[in-house]
Amino acid sequence: MREYVRKGNPNTTHPYFLSTQNSDQNDMSAIVNIFERMVQIVEEKSQTESSLVLTVKDAAEMLQISIPSLRDHFLCRPDFPKIRVGSKILIPRKALEDWINGQS
Repeated sequence: MREYVRKGNPNTTHPYFLSTQNSDQNDMSAIVNIFERMVQIVEEKSQTESSLVLTVKDAAEMLQISIPSLRDHFLCRPDFPKIRVGSKILIPRKALEDWINGQS
């Protein structure tokens, strides 16, 4: 918990002036946590961008539409590129890009 002290008189607490005793350590810890989360997001994104196939969720994000919209308007089309593996649907990245380019 952070302590607040009045400038000039460290014995008087006041909510507007922050003590530097624990705040530097807390701030550094928060920065490290944010940085680690940013690295994790970038790694996940680069992993998705390099894969040969997309999940339904990844394809929806790539097309910037919702998952239900992808299911209702695209996955039901016979010309939409998809691979069924059991109950799972995978979308080949290159085939999806080619299909999009052919639609215009």
